[in-house]
Amino acid sequence: MFIGKRPAGEQRGQLVKRERMVWVGTPSTKLDLTAPLPLVVYPVPSISRTEMRRALNRARLPFRSACLCRGVNGLIGAVAAGIGISAMAASLVPAQLATLGPGHRLPELGTIDLVMLTNREPTSARQSAP
Repeated sequence: MFIGKRPAGEQRGQLVKRERMVWVGTPSTKLDLTAPLPLVVYPVPSISRTEMRRALNRARLPFRSACLCRGVNGLIGAVAAGIGISAMAASLVPAQLATLGPGHRLPELGTIDLVMLTNREPTSARQSAP
């Protein structure tokens, strides 16, 4: 079993929850929307990275990748250290980060599907195979 994210429109996996994506930073995050926004991102392919870039392009806001993280702990640490901002599902925002609200004037990110994927092959069939 695997709990993960799926792109909009994809049907794989069983929907566990659809929720709003939010921008995250620190409680003291201040942004200069005339300068490229520093983003903390996952490597390609990444749903949250893609959605951040789409939203910023639609809003015609400049951005740059300030930090590339392979896992959520690195992403949280980089954002908490003030390296940049990022995005995640609203229910996954940890205590050390803050949701960036309307006062930051960032574009809406939309929703993300959290899904469960399972192996369709029974465990006993996998174990008995040569």
